[in-house]
Amino acid sequence: MGEAHARGIAKYLNLPSNQVTFYTIQSGDTFYSTAKKYNITVQQLQDANPGVDPTKLQIGQQIVLPVTTYTVQAGDTFYSIAKKYSMTVQQLQDANPGVDPTNLQLGQQIIIPAV
Repeated sequence: MGEAHARGIAKYLNLPSNQVTFYTIQSGDTFYSTAKKYNITVQQLQDANPGVDPTKLQIGQQIVLPVTTYTVQAGDTFYSIAKKYSMTVQQLQDANPGVDPTNLQLGQQIIIPAV
């Protein structure tokens, strides 16, 4: 119950969340390429996925990404979010390839890469 309270307070204060973020393996993905894409180390990726053999990744397989997520608020832009987390807009875009930075939606979850 304490964790639920903490999540509620963090959401109210718009603090980043360390909830589990999944990534679906696509053709050609490796732990190295995925780690590089999200600005994390291969070791961090392996630690977050102890039961996954990185040499036997399957297309469609889901793995855990040890990254922070952010909930889009009114007035947010990629520029303002990048500035808040001391990163470049390009780093934020690279970590969120499916997100249209010109059409952010309230409540939308985006990934904040480690920098």
